[in-house]
Amino acid sequence: MANRADEHGLPSTHLLQEDGNKHSDKHELEIRNHNQPLMVSSTVAWITHSSIIVLSVVVPVIAAIVWLALAGGRHGGFSAFSGEKIGGQLSQSQAKAVDVVCSAVLGPFLLAILNFFWFGSARVSAVNERHPKSHSGIPLTSLVAVSTSVGGSYDLYTLAALLRGKTWRLSLLAALTLLSAIAKSAVSNIIAYEAYTKDIKQSNSLRSLSDHTINSTTSVMAGTITLGEARDFTSDFGISQRSDVANQITGLLTGLNFEDAISKLNNGTYIGVNSTTASMDSLPQSVTHLFNVPGFRLTVDCLPEQPDIFSVLTLGSYTTQINIQFSSRDLGMFQAWYPGISQDISGATNDFYQYVAFRYPNNTDVYLGYLTSFNLSNGTMSSAYGDIKPRAVNMTASGFQGTKSVMSYWGIRCWLDREDGLLNYTRQNGQSWSISQSEFFNKREKVPSSLANWQTNLNYHAPGATIPGIGPALARTAGHTTCGSTTCDSDSGVCMQCDNATDFSVLALNYLYASAESERIVYEVAASNATRDQPEYWYNVSSVAAREYYQITYVPAILVAGFVSLIAAAAATATMAAYAYKTYSARTFRQVDVLRLLVDCVDGLQEANAEKDISGLSRSELESWASRCRVMYEKDNEGGQTQVKLCHATAADT
Repeated sequence: MANRADEHGLPSTHLLQEDGNKHSDKHELEIRNHNQPLMVSSTVAWITHSSIIVLSVVVPVIAAIVWLALAGGRHGGFSAFSGEKIGGQLSQSQAKAVDVVCSAVLGPFLLAILNFFWFGSARVSAVNERHPKSHSGIPLTSLVAVSTSVGGSYDLYTLAALLRGKTWRLSLLAALTLLSAIAKSAVSNIIAYEAYTKDIKQSNSLRSLSDHTINSTTSVMAGTITLGEARDFTSDFGISQRSDVANQITGLLTGLNFEDAISKLNNGTYIGVNSTTASMDSLPQSVTHLFNVPGFRLTVDCLPEQPDIFSVLTLGSYTTQINIQFSSRDLGMFQAWYPGISQDISGATNDFYQYVAFRYPNNTDVYLGYLTSFNLSNGTMSSAYGDIKPRAVNMTASGFQGTKSVMSYWGIRCWLDREDGLLNYTRQNGQSWSISQSEFFNKREKVPSSLANWQTNLNYHAPGATIPGIGPALARTAGHTTCGSTTCDSDSGVCMQCDNATDFSVLALNYLYASAESERIVYEVAASNATRDQPEYWYNVSSVAAREYYQITYVPAILVAGFVSLIAAAAATATMAAYAYKTYSARTFRQVDVLRLLVDCVDGLQEANAEKDISGLSRSELESWASRCRVMYEKDNEGGQTQVKLCHATAADT
């Protein structure tokens, strides 16, 4: 049917209105059709956020239960503030990298994801159209704080602004803000690392106490050092090496002159190692154990035997020789040398003269003797080796006169035995090596002493001694025997009676220590010259190195704080979400973020504030106004379309 027109030929007003209504209905239908996918998308977002929130509650709870079961079930439990081991065998850089990744990447990344869902949901549920009828609105400052809540914070201003709203949901949002910050701090600091040492089996090379010039070809045994024959083995030493040997040997003898060797021995035995001190000390500090290092044990045995023949002979200008022989035993001749003349004895006061006579020519036995004026043959001295009976000798044939025409001598005959074996060594950080275990093969062999080489080489004279030589240095700390006159039972004349002040076992131990150390010193000095090295001087031994590694740890107290804050934050978010899940804001996932708040203020508050020019307020005045300005969200169905609008809280609302 044709359209009707008015008298001017224009369509009637009724028809125009009818067409307008049809156009409006069509537009509303288009809007509904356009908004339908948005509603579906928003609903999916809300469901997704809600699911993540539920998981963020459940997963930490399960993890906490499992951890408590595992940690509490261990023997001794755990300490809250001590690092608990996770594991790992890392270098320092690797451990630091793990720490950085966990603290600066994984921890913040985890909280960033959780904050995205927590605060995304909280901005929907903390403030929306659902509120009690008696609700009086919230300050605009609280709403601004809600819109800017995107993560955890310790900012007191933000927390105070949220609490100023005085609603339980805003209080939960404030709690969420604080708990999220605590969770981030805890999660970022749970992982740490600490150093530990682990024993690693390996092998190391040691330099044996060996030298072609020094070694005796007739008595060297594999794996042991040899107390060699008397010879000039320092002839090819350099000046610095000779000086070093002289200083150390002199120091050795002088030291024994003041302190006996008992404390330097191991239960009366000398345990030596076939390795230079320098090669052992040069091992890395990480090496803490050495196993089966070739070594040996020296012991000294003595008998109270006295020689039958005794004489003193001056050879050259400044060398004196004391010769003794044991006729009853096939021991050959013993010789003692000292760097002086016989007048050192014959012209001195009536004193005790100590000497060390070595069996010629192999030095396997030694006579540690004393010589003094007068006839002491009627006396007896006790010792650990048996009674000692001094013997008198007519010294006129040696040019002695007066009180020295008849002299007495006594002593002990000793020898050294060696047992080969294996030694284990340990050391602590910064300390020297010490023997932790030893094993010897119970095969004893008599060995010579290299101490004979130093009778005259150094022209040694012990402090306070009457005569020069090495004898006084060995005997000084063994005690000093004193004698007094007495009447002889037979023969006319004056005889002497002596006390038993000399400890002959100390004298023997001093000899043992001096013999072993003098040989060690020579080998050590020879080895200090690298040009004397030979490949066969080096050997490998099993060892253990304390390698430093780093392991990943965690602090239980921080982990507990992390669990508690994560669970509490997720629970606060879940509580707000459960309260708001039926609201239109939830279905449309209407977040009150900064942009949404700005649009809502423009749309809902501009007419209400037209009476006052708030743009001219100062900062403090603006904050004061925003605190007094109370607003709320209301649901509006104007035009048949559901909307949520921001409006002022009216008196009726209160």
